[in-house]
Amino acid sequence: MSMNTETARAKGYSDSSSGDSAGRAIEPWFSVLLFALVPLLGALFVPMAWKTPLHVLGGVICALGLVLLVRHEMAIRRQHNVTDR
Repeated sequence: MSMNTETARAKGYSDSSSGDSAGRAIEPWFSVLLFALVPLLGALFVPMAWKTPLHVLGGVICALGLVLLVRHEMAIRRQHNVTDR
């Protein structure tokens, strides 16, 4: 494995040319953020009584996705610092 491939993997990029079929097509934090759109879009079509709970649910899911993004970035930085030593 070349240094460029290791750097790309440390940054979270999948390398399809290396034969690694375990690469994810979409990051988990991004899929959670996309899922947060479901209750927010659903709030457009439901009665007024359901709008607030759906907005809160969408906000909580969005916050969870942002927490996952921050943790993902911290893990990449930690891994990058270890490989630089």
